[in-house]
Amino acid sequence: MPSSTSQQTAEALEKLEEILKEAGLARKHLIAITIYIADISPENFEEMNEVYDAWIDPQGLPTRLCVQAKMGHGAAVEIRAEACY
Repeated sequence: MPSSTSQQTAEALEKLEEILKEAGLARKHLIAITIYIADISPENFEEMNEVYDAWIDPQGLPTRLCVQAKMGHGAAVEIRAEACY
């Protein structure tokens, strides 16, 4: 598992993109995203947010919720997403 918040965010978003493609969807179909972050300090939040902002489709901005959460196995970020045709 990548160690930095930005690396884990990028990996999670890559996996999300694969799931969307398998379902015949694209980033513009996202309607809601919840980001669980182990450490929501300003530095980590900015690190995650920089990767997220570069990835998200400005044509279909979903609602977003960020929550600090304890996670196991060295996870820094987990992402839950909902999409609609």
